[in-house]
Amino acid sequence: MPVVAAGGARTSLLPKHGARRTARAAAPARRARTVVRAEPDEKQRKAKPEGEQTPADDLAALGEEGADFNLEDINPIQLGRRSRKAFDDIWTRFSSLGTPSRGASRMYDEQLDMMMVASEAQLDPVRTASTRVLVLGGAGRIGKVLIRKLLLRGYQVRAMVRVEDRDEADLLPRKVDLTYGDVANYEDCRRAVRGVDKVVYCKDREGILGIQADMFIVYEDGVRNVAKAILDQAATQRRRGRDDGRGGKPVVALFGSADYQEGGKYAWELEYVGLGAAASPLQRKMYRGADTAALAPVKEKATPEGKVVRRAGAGLLFGGTIYSRGGVARCGGPLKAGLDLGGTEGLVLRCGGDGQPYTFWVTTRDGHQYRQRFFASAGFHSVRLAWNFFRPASEGAPPLDPSAVVHMSITFEPRTGIAAQDGKAVVEGTENRLSFALQLGHIKAVKRAPEADFVLVSSAASALRAAATDKETADAVEREIRLRLNGEGVLRSSGLAYTVIRPGPLVEEPGGFRALVFDQGNRISQSISAADVADICLRSMHDPLARNKTFEVCYEYTPEQGLETYELVAHLPDRSNNYLSPALATLESNT
Repeated sequence: MPVVAAGGARTSLLPKHGARRTARAAAPARRARTVVRAEPDEKQRKAKPEGEQTPADDLAALGEEGADFNLEDINPIQLGRRSRKAFDDIWTRFSSLGTPSRGASRMYDEQLDMMMVASEAQLDPVRTASTRVLVLGGAGRIGKVLIRKLLLRGYQVRAMVRVEDRDEADLLPRKVDLTYGDVANYEDCRRAVRGVDKVVYCKDREGILGIQADMFIVYEDGVRNVAKAILDQAATQRRRGRDDGRGGKPVVALFGSADYQEGGKYAWELEYVGLGAAASPLQRKMYRGADTAALAPVKEKATPEGKVVRRAGAGLLFGGTIYSRGGVARCGGPLKAGLDLGGTEGLVLRCGGDGQPYTFWVTTRDGHQYRQRFFASAGFHSVRLAWNFFRPASEGAPPLDPSAVVHMSITFEPRTGIAAQDGKAVVEGTENRLSFALQLGHIKAVKRAPEADFVLVSSAASALRAAATDKETADAVEREIRLRLNGEGVLRSSGLAYTVIRPGPLVEEPGGFRALVFDQGNRISQSISAADVADICLRSMHDPLARNKTFEVCYEYTPEQGLETYELVAHLPDRSNNYLSPALATLESNT
């Protein structure tokens, strides 16, 4: 559900589509009584702009002639919004006094940060002094503010900037450990992550919107290179006997090893080929015998029922052709003896797909089955399967307990199309949908980490689309959104603990004095200050509730018609508290 949080000042929760909502109870019938109302004097009438309604007007409107003034008739939500709006207007006028330009907001933020650092009760000086943070995009709008916030709190800060941005980098504080490089170069990334504990990736596109190469480097390839560099650095540390807890995903199944080859004790076999549970009685009558002839031989020695093809050293190939609508093929095997998946977040499947959907199944020791669909894109890639997205196959099954998993399998079902049973004639256009080929490299478990290792600043897709003014710009925006989503997917599949922040359009305003909306659902399009985004990045590094979450954030806005009275929780922390934890507590993990 959306969450409203005032940067260190207040938090409110707004509804999420399909989430639970608590509406304000209907007001009871009003009792008749006489109300005496004083008329405003001449000065009050001149002070209030014509047509503007204040919270006092709302209260006065309740005292209609013959109506009772009842506290239950007051809508506290509307009063709260208008009170915050009035305060924002007053603060804007006050903060603008003596401010010759918007650039002064950065100076104001720095003074405010210095006052706030001493009051942050949760700040651990020993911990921050020993934490080294790499900021990618340190010369950008968010990066400059974030670096200042980190230094004021005692962090060791390293920033990697491009050689072309040397002039901007010279303006960064002297305490920053500068390294020059490009995220497109893996060796530069490997050098930058050496010895760092946290990474904040807040790079934005270089150049004009629509240049595919620049967007690919910044939004997808750069994230891939940095994530790979972190994992490789962690692997190097483990080989030297210094495990930092990152990476090192426990191996669940290594299909290229001897145990998973033909005759191995953990080898995956073809468990079932035939009509699935969803097949209708008519289909079962029409395709009599399909249970024994639904999978075509895909290689020599394949039986009429089908067979899993194994390639030595290359993993496991699960493939064939289904000749009946409603048919299904399943390949699976037992979990390695003694392997306990308790304390893990999910699985990472390394596979080479064919662009079709598959279903991953797990079976617990008490016989319950759970499933999750995934899309196997063309080419080798990693797919992250979080435990909280597995759904029970039967009603009444308890929530999945990863420590009870004893068996895993993968199934394929053709999406559409019917073909002749002998495989010689198929309906035109359905060949690729009836045939399938999935090559499996390995399955690893993702360990549960206490905090995020990688904070990625992306962008709200709805905000980007709202800024498109013509078809050419809209096409460029869609390309950008696709690349951003690809980069987010790369980070999720890496196995690193992550936080993905999708802010609305950035504005240059002081941070910390306007309510913020946190949401999941790609619905926001309002703006937010770069200072507020930098503060969210800072807090996300050590907030357990921010780990493995993706969320949008923007300034508070008026909700759509019909949702005005849905505001579930109001939280009013002081400056020493963390507003981010209550804001993210209700959001979905592993998103």
